[in-house]
Amino acid sequence: MQTLPVFLDVKGKHCLLVGEGEVALRKRRLLDKAGASVFAVSDHFTEEHLDGAVLVVAASVDDVLNERVSRAAQLRNIPVNVVDRPALCTFIFPSIVERGPITVAISSGGAVPVLTRLLRARIETLLPASLGNFAQRVSAFRKQVSLRLPDMQQRLRFWDQLLQRELIGADGDMEALCGDTGLEQQLDNFVAGATGGFVSIVGAGPGDADLLTFKALRCLQGCDVVLFDKNVSVDIVNLARRDARQVLLQENPDIADLLKSEVDSGAYVVYLKTGDPLSYRDVPLLLMKLHAARIRYDIVPGIIDQSGASIYAS
Repeated sequence: MQTLPVFLDVKGKHCLLVGEGEVALRKRRLLDKAGASVFAVSDHFTEEHLDGAVLVVAASVDDVLNERVSRAAQLRNIPVNVVDRPALCTFIFPSIVERGPITVAISSGGAVPVLTRLLRARIETLLPASLGNFAQRVSAFRKQVSLRLPDMQQRLRFWDQLLQRELIGADGDMEALCGDTGLEQQLDNFVAGATGGFVSIVGAGPGDADLLTFKALRCLQGCDVVLFDKNVSVDIVNLARRDARQVLLQENPDIADLLKSEVDSGAYVVYLKTGDPLSYRDVPLLLMKLHAARIRYDIVPGIIDQSGASIYAS
C-alpha cells in the first residue's frame, strides 16, 4: 500500500485552491460538495494564503507556481495535492463512486489513473442507484433497532442478517426494504425469532478464485461460518468475510449434524465443495436430511473440473 486511504472531514474548514480553468473548477466542485470553505486564487499566490488552511490544491497551468505552492504547503505540514504531479503531492484524489452517504474511493497511488477510472466505471454498474436512499433509511432506523435490541451482540447479528444475507446476498430486495414497513418487518421477525440459520452449498469450481460465480462470492462475503475440506483452495476460503469462522472438515465428517448445529445457533453457513455440488452422489442424501430437519438451504452451482481441484488446493 503506497498511500494511506483516509476520508477527511473538511466541512466548514479553510481549503486553498490555486489555479483557474476547467481542472481547477472540477476540484472546486469536489471541495464544495464536501462542504469546504474554499478560498481560490489564480496566479497571485503568496505564502500568507496558507494561513489557517487545512488542505491545499494546486491546479495551475504554471508548473513553477505549482511547485512553489507544494513546497510552501509541505513546509507548514499542510496536505497538498498538485494535479497530475504525484511527486509534488502529499495526498491524491481517488476516483469516486457516490451513492448518497456511501462513497467508494479507488486509487492506484497515482501510478495508473486510467485504470482507476475503468474500475470506477465497473463499480458504478454494480451499485444500484437506490443504494443511497437505502443507506439513509438504515441510518434513520438505527435508533429504533437500538431501543428494541439493547444487547450489542443482538444488534450486530440483526444487521449482519439484514445487510449481508438479504441485501448483499442474491435474494435481497433493496426497494422493498426501503419501503415504509420493510425494515420494521425485518426487525419484528428478528425479535420474534423468525429468522433462523441458513445453509448455502456452494460450488468452488476447480479451485481458481476467478472462476467462482457472482452468487458464490456473495454467499462467501455474507456467511457467518464456512465449512470446507482440504481439496478446496485456500484462496477461495479466504474470500469469506473477514470475521467468518473457518472450519476445516476432518475425514468422513457427519456434515448434516455439523450444519444443523451451526444453523440452530442462527448462523448463515456456507458449505464449500470443489466443482459443482450436484455432481456428488452424497449431496442428494444431505439435502434430504436438511429438508427433514427443516433447515433452509440453497445450492450454488460451480464449474465442474475435479482434475484441477488438487492443483489449486495446494
